[in-house]
Amino acid sequence: MDPARPGLSDKIIIYFQISPLEPPFLTSPQGAVCGSIAGSIAAAVTTPLDVLRTRQMLGAGPNTRGGSMLHELATVVAKDGIAALFRGVGPRTGWMALGGCIFFGAYEQSTALLRRLQDEP
Repeated sequence: MDPARPGLSDKIIIYFQISPLEPPFLTSPQGAVCGSIAGSIAAAVTTPLDVLRTRQMLGAGPNTRGGSMLHELATVVAKDGIAALFRGVGPRTGWMALGGCIFFGAYEQSTALLRRLQDEP
């Protein structure tokens, strides 16, 4: 290793030595936007699992109650196609985006308030 060119671990150590001790905090609107984006992405990605879980819990097909998730997946794809795994993705994504916006926005607002109260003499 060339001493004139620090490696990644050296750069990380230097960064933390010169960075402030307090982490950068988000404002409430920034937290709300981040929560909304994260919630909507997570909801869209996990919709197929939610569809399979719901179908298993409701026993949507013959002999599906208590069956394996892979068996349920094969049944849904064979009967209705892959698009069936994404049924309800729009409302679910919208609901989670709204929830993430509210939850993370409120979290950032409350932590900012608590930090201000803690800093008061």
